[in-house]
Amino acid sequence: MEVNPPGVEEEVTAVAEQLGVSRDDEVLRRALQLVESVRRTTERLIGTATLVDIASLALEIVEQGLSTEEAIDLAASIALPSQLEGLPRDVLERLASQLQDAYRRTAEAVRNLYRYVPE
Repeated sequence: MEVNPPGVEEEVTAVAEQLGVSRDDEVLRRALQLVESVRRTTERLIGTATLVDIASLALEIVEQGLSTEEAIDLAASIALPSQLEGLPRDVLERLASQLQDAYRRTAEAVRNLYRYVPE
């Protein structure tokens, strides 16, 4: 059985409530943008739990003094790779390329998955 993520606004509301932040929280919105981009590029159903993980980690990282961009990148580099296992190499390469400028660490984590994918 396949379960699709909720609509964007419903997802933002649920995650914001779970994390105790506003729906307009910058970290939450940036994490959502990244997850939506990964969903589109990979055509993989990246679940709401992964969004919660990225946003939650990023919120903690921001509290330690890193910028929102750096925090999202670091959090995504930790939380996303396990969700991308099994994707074809060309999809991983395309995703890494798209992430490279804004999310360098995450792009590198995606590239590290290549070694598990036959050419």
